[in-house]
Amino acid sequence: RIWDVEEIITLLQIANDRLHLEGDVAPSLAALEAADRHLHALKNPGLLKVRRLLAEEITALRGTAHPDISGMALSLDALIQEVDRLPISPVTLQQPTNTNTEAAQGWRGILHDLWEKLKSLLTIQHHGRTDRPLLAPDERYFLRQNLRLNLESARVALLRRDGQTYRQTLDSAQKWIALYFDNDAPATSGALQDIGHLQQIDI
Repeated sequence: RIWDVEEIITLLQIANDRLHLEGDVAPSLAALEAADRHLHALKNPGLLKVRRLLAEEITALRGTAHPDISGMALSLDALIQEVDRLPISPVTLQQPTNTNTEAAQGWRGILHDLWEKLKSLLTIQHHGRTDRPLLAPDERYFLRQNLRLNLESARVALLRRDGQTYRQTLDSAQKWIALYFDNDAPATSGALQDIGHLQQIDI
C-alpha cells in the first residue's frame, strides 16, 4: 500500500505540473482520473475527503475547453513558411525614381541621396484615410520579415497560453496581409482564412 500511495502522489504531482507549468488539460485530467482509480482500489474510508476533492477537480477540468495547441502551432509554422510565397499587391509597389544626373554628382549628389533616404523613412498619415502606403521594391524583404515576426510572436504566445498577445499578433498579421498583399491570390485568401480560424479559438 505504501507503493500505491507513492504512485498516487506522483500522479497528483504530474497533474499539477502539466496543468500549471504547461497548461495542458488532457494529461492533467488523465493523471487525476488514474489517481482516483488507485484511491478507489485502496478502499480506505479515510481517503474519501481526498476523493471528493479529486472529483471536484476532475469535473472542473472536464468542463474546460482543450484547444489543440500542437495542431495550432503547426498551422502557424505552415503560415510562417508560406510568407515568402504570398504575392505582394501591385498597388503597394513603388517604382524607383530616376535621379537627375546633375544632382548625382559631387557633394550635391550626396546631399540629394541623403535627402531622398530621409524622405523614405518618413510616412505621413492622414486621419480617416485608408490609402495604402506605397512600398519601394527593396522594402519587400522587411515587409515579409515583419509579417513573419508577427506570426512567430503569435506562436510563442500560443505555447505560453498568453491569450492577449496571441490575439494581438494575429490581428496585426491579418491587417498586414490585407493591406500589403494581393487579396485576390489564392495563397493570400487561404492565409487570411487560416488566421481567421486561429483567431476564433480561445486558448
